Formats: sequence, C-alpha cells, structure tokens
Amino acid sequence: SLGTGARRAAAFTVLRKGSWALYLGRARESADVEREESCKSTEFWGIGSGSGALFHAGRSLAWRGAASFGCGDTLEMMLDCSVGALHVKKNGARLGSITERAWRWGRDSELRWALACNDGGWAVRVGPLDPTEF
Repeated sequence: SLGTGARRAAAFTVLRKGSWALYLGRARESADVEREESCKSTEFWGIGSGSGALFHAGRSLAWRGAASFGCGDTLEMMLDCSVGALHVKKNGARLGSITERAWRWGRDSELRWALACNDGGWAVRVGPLDPTEF
C-alpha cells in the first residue's frame, strides 16, 4: 500500500533519463498519462524534471524548494489531503511543501501516483513509503 486515509506517500527513483521532461506526481484514475502533453491535463499534478515546478492544467508553479532531478535521483512525495499539501524530498533531503490553494488536489480516493513523459527513454522505479515516517 502507498498509504491509507488522507495521507499517501511514494518514492520515485530515476534509473534512466530520457530526451524530454518527466513529470512525477498524482493523477485521477481516469487520466491518460500516456497521452502527449498529459502533464497539462486537469487530471494530473506533477513535478517537472527540468525545474522542479509543479504542473497542472497547463499552468506551472515555481514553489520554494523546487529542484530539478534526473538519473540517480529519488523523489519522495507525500500528499496529505487533510491539510491540502504535497510534501517533497529529493535524495532524502526535504525540499518543502506545496499547498493546495488553487491546485485543488481533489479527494485522495480519486488520485493515484503517476508519471508522465513524452518519450520512452525514461526508466523510473516507483515504490511505497510509510506516510507516518515521511
């Protein structure tokens, strides 16, 4: 399990870098993350590999702590819907939190951990984290 209740956590380890950007985050179960430009969908919230900005619905948010990532990096994320925040770590170091405000995560039961990219060059391992240890 990747968490229960309002708190869910996962780790994304980048094993191989592709040519275009990679987005790691949460998506509604109905999201088509294999569609080109799916990171611009209203059903996907993802942190981009190039800048670390959060992308959703064609907008991006350069949040405090945003950092690029690539091959060999591990991003750990915990979405806490009870407080409306996505907490992020890179290689074990806390980067910060993104608060909900205009980003409307939706009900946690509607969301799944997901990744989106525009080329097949990326390889990413996704694994569970215990949200109580985040």
